[in-house]
Amino acid sequence: MVVTFGNGQSVRAVILAREENEIRAALEGSEDTTRFINVNGTWVSDECEPVGIEFHWQRRIALPTPEEAECICPKDMAAKLIRLLHYGEREEDEASAMAFETPAGTRAYQIV
Repeated sequence: MVVTFGNGQSVRAVILAREENEIRAALEGSEDTTRFINVNGTWVSDECEPVGIEFHWQRRIALPTPEEAECICPKDMAAKLIRLLHYGEREEDEASAMAFETPAGTRAYQIV
């Protein structure tokens, strides 16, 4: 978790014990453990200072956006995946036999 104090300083911490309204944690860089108590929705330190507590699962980490090229697979692979989606584990020959030419000259597959 990350604990943010009133002065803006943020410190990483490891939870040692947790109850409904109390957390005992080891703060990075400190030899002593620290207790935080939740009073009416506000976490308060041992020194009665309100602190912000952000748990790891609450962190909003921006994931990198993939490039368009990383999201496109080759046409032959896409065609094979579509055939598998439509025909499951059937033989490729059976799926190919169900193919037909469209008026535009492209290959299409019948769904049976």
